[in-house]
Amino acid sequence: MVDGRAPSHRAGHGGPRKSFPAWGGLATIGLMALMAPLLAFDHPLLWWQEGAIPSSPWLASLFDRNCFPGFVDVLLNVSMLWCALALALLLLGRGLLGRSGLAAWRRSRWGRITMLALLLSLLAGILDVSLFPRSSPWVDYHLRQEQLRQEGTRVLALYPPIPFSPRVPGQVHAPFSMLHPLGTDEAGLDIAAMLIHGARASMFIGLGAVLIYVPLGALVGLFAGYRRGLVDALVSRIIEIVLCIPSMLLVLALVAFFTQPGIVHILLLLALVRWPGPARLARSEALRIREADYVVAARVSGFSSTRIILDQVLPNALPPLLVSATFGVATCILLESTLSFLGLSNMDMCGWGEMLEQGRQGKSWTLILAPGAALLLAVGSAALLGERLRTHFNPRAGA
Repeated sequence: MVDGRAPSHRAGHGGPRKSFPAWGGLATIGLMALMAPLLAFDHPLLWWQEGAIPSSPWLASLFDRNCFPGFVDVLLNVSMLWCALALALLLLGRGLLGRSGLAAWRRSRWGRITMLALLLSLLAGILDVSLFPRSSPWVDYHLRQEQLRQEGTRVLALYPPIPFSPRVPGQVHAPFSMLHPLGTDEAGLDIAAMLIHGARASMFIGLGAVLIYVPLGALVGLFAGYRRGLVDALVSRIIEIVLCIPSMLLVLALVAFFTQPGIVHILLLLALVRWPGPARLARSEALRIREADYVVAARVSGFSSTRIILDQVLPNALPPLLVSATFGVATCILLESTLSFLGLSNMDMCGWGEMLEQGRQGKSWTLILAPGAALLLAVGSAALLGERLRTHFNPRAGA
């Protein structure tokens, strides 16, 4: 009997629930990247001076290209506010309706309309900041606060935990302190702020490239393995050729065609270099599953090849693809950091690789150890999570 669904993949023991050190490390760095302006920025969250209405310069600066010149920064700022709004609505609904009532409301018509409205608001915010960039004169609120106090005006300012921007210089070679947990570099930039905001470049490239090349490679491999014939032979030869060349060497060769490769170029280059891995995995799974009884029954029942691939073959190919994706995040983070270290990327963002290069030139051990430890945590967590997932989906692999 064919119902359009593939048999469920049975997972083994020791699943993701027991791998908190793995996904916890990635989640920590991901949250740090998303909420970077809330953790380190020089604009106050709340500003009040005598005789004026309280305001939030921090909120107004999130979409200001003078404060965040890179599009990725502004995009992540929009995502941060959207996540805060969605979380507030979720907590409010759970408090008013309870867990069961909230689940029932989400399945209702109004719940679906609300979720659709939230997604449309996110899309509208992204389009707004991308099509209509904003810029305003930069204000040094630390200096302004000191000037107002000297004039006798009462001022109340609430800053993020690290009240400095990774782009605005201050005291050169400041020692470790409560204001500068990791000190400053030779240009006066706060190292802790650079480290926090540097997570944005690494995580965006790592996750963004994986979200591009894994679905692309999976679809190519699934269709090639299922249809076979000339298409399969051609795809197989292309996969073998690309996999024979080391990823770093191929990326360096392709980067040479761009004078100033931006973040879009880096994403496309990594996707172009890394797609054969998921394609090979998906092809092997398609070759294995295409002769299974439930696939043959679906084919005899008259289902189209596209439906069989998406409903029958793809669900069974997902476990190895998920494992490949987690390892791919680690690889893409390392490749991005390498390009940033070599000065071959121009993303208008402070990356960990760029910090390592600055530390090497200035012989600053803090600029070397801090981003090095962050890279170790990110890459190690992704690799550990991939290993845990592989053991979860294939218990014999961990035996």
